[in-house]
Amino acid sequence: MTVHLTDLESGAQGMVHRLTGGHSLVSRLAALGFTPGAPVTVLRSGSGGPLLVSIRGSRVALGIGEAENIEVLGVTGENAETPPLTPESAARVIALAGQPNVGKSTVFNLLTGMNQHVGNWTGKTVEQKKGDFSYKQTAYTLVDLPGTYSLTAASEEERIAREFILHDHPDLVVAVVDAAVLERSLYLLAELLLLPAPVILALNMMDVAEKEGIHVEPKVLETALGIPVVPMAASHNQGMQELLETIEAMEQGSIPYHPNRPSILPAHREVLAQLQKLIEPATPQDLPAGWAALKLLEGDEELIRLFQAQ
Repeated sequence: MTVHLTDLESGAQGMVHRLTGGHSLVSRLAALGFTPGAPVTVLRSGSGGPLLVSIRGSRVALGIGEAENIEVLGVTGENAETPPLTPESAARVIALAGQPNVGKSTVFNLLTGMNQHVGNWTGKTVEQKKGDFSYKQTAYTLVDLPGTYSLTAASEEERIAREFILHDHPDLVVAVVDAAVLERSLYLLAELLLLPAPVILALNMMDVAEKEGIHVEPKVLETALGIPVVPMAASHNQGMQELLETIEAMEQGSIPYHPNRPSILPAHREVLAQLQKLIEPATPQDLPAGWAALKLLEGDEELIRLFQAQ
């Protein structure tokens, strides 16, 4: 049952389900740690003053107006024990991929709240953002990959993104795209589908697309791609719960995953097959030979150097 945080008595526990109240308030609450799936305990109810709650190891005071915009579910009594989360060492790793300006940072902030770690990628000047969140007692580590238009190693950002997916083996990739300029995002998605990690498509900015007269059918797109598609308007906290549910379902294997991977023109297929056969003995184990052959045909300089050194 879903209730508002203001409905809970002192000692009651629940899980953040949804935030309302507009972009500014949603962003503020998310920054305080009130992100979907986060366990919350009421330390002092709001009768006669602000609420005092415990969330993500911190105590937070909220005004009644703020707390009314936090919906929670799974409410338990004062003496109930919260089941332990998955050990940190066993946290599932999710890569968050997408082009610049598609709302990727908003999704990252809403999922991770205050549990964020910012540094640089090893040996690089590019910023690395990682964060932790939990959903239904499973712990996740979310890695925000640099915004990139493709996975061709033409820039530091592209090289970092593809090396992480290829060599660090995330359990899942969430590809965030802008529904208002969907065609522009499909090339990056096509490249992601050629890699081993399963992909969820987060169809963000649906509200912007609708305002511009663009109507996207998520279920039609899902059937065409063969992967889960989640419609979202992350800036209004819409679709976040559905994204969490889809992540959980993918982890449990309860969603069919049969990606329709892109194919090249018939005139080039024989050349690609011959090239793949030629390089297979020299292809490192963590590189799909078919993907490497395709990148060589595209003239990927980094892979050309790799195979020339064999």
